Amino acid sequence: MADSKKTKPLPKGSKGRDESGRFKKGEYEGGPGNPYAKQAAELKAALYKAVTPKDIEEIAEKLLAKAKRADIPAIKELFDRLWGKSAQPVNLGDAEGGILDITVNVAAPNNK
Repeated sequence: MADSKKTKPLPKGSKGRDESGRFKKGEYEGGPGNPYAKQAAELKAALYKAVTPKDIEEIAEKLLAKAKRADIPAIKELFDRLWGKSAQPVNLGDAEGGILDITVNVAAPNNK
């Protein structure tokens, strides 16, 4: 579905931004957003309408029963839902396992 408003080409080098880096009025050439957002919202609403609190209770009881029988995936799912997923380690090394050299340059604020 095409937008009825046409945007003019951006001036060379400015990328349609003002001095502070913000888009000038009418210069933003972003897309329409998520094209499936409306469909996803309708499907989500249908699920909320179909699932009852009793359904959730029955599913939770079955998950708990499996976890009590030492079903590891059920235990992990139950704990993840109760306490959130555990923090995953982040490897900040390079492909050979060495330390990455990171340099951060901080510019002084322009106080005019």
